[in-house]
Amino acid sequence: MKYTIREIRNSSEAIVEVDQIISIQDELIDRQINLEIQKEPRLKGYFTYDDHEVALHGQIDVTLILPSSLSLKPVMYDLSIPVSERYVEAQYDGNIDDYAETTVVITDDTIDLVDLVTDLILINIPTKVYGPDEDEAHLPHGKDWEVITEANYIEQQSERRLQSEDSPFAALQQLLNDQERSDS
Repeated sequence: MKYTIREIRNSSEAIVEVDQIISIQDELIDRQINLEIQKEPRLKGYFTYDDHEVALHGQIDVTLILPSSLSLKPVMYDLSIPVSERYVEAQYDGNIDDYAETTVVITDDTIDLVDLVTDLILINIPTKVYGPDEDEAHLPHGKDWEVITEANYIEQQSERRLQSEDSPFAALQQLLNDQERSDS
């Protein structure tokens, strides 16, 4: 789906509403990205035009099927992504750092929503996804090993420190450590 700056500028309304389901499957295939989509992305928002600039504000809602970080089983994942983009023509690009929106310089008068939606979805895919029935009790483990969470690791380390400080030999260990430092 494409919009032109001319179309937005010449609109009779100050705000051009956008509420569309955008298919990105062809774009994913072109980019050789294997991503399962349960529910096609929906972009809901609006364009505004002001002084050679087009701003797009809105939200993308999509449901993806991602592999679980623990079991690799498919997990449905709802993703809501805020959109805040600013489009300017090359001759009016000015100072990009003055704006909160992501600034895109366009050269051919068109704004391609398929590229925008695809990029934002790919950037916002989480690195860890867990299924509804997966929790810490389902972490992998074996005979002499187990996977623990970072929070559990920090807790174990602090318990070890407390135990070593409570030991009657803690003062002796400190003395040996001091002696080793002075020898080197």
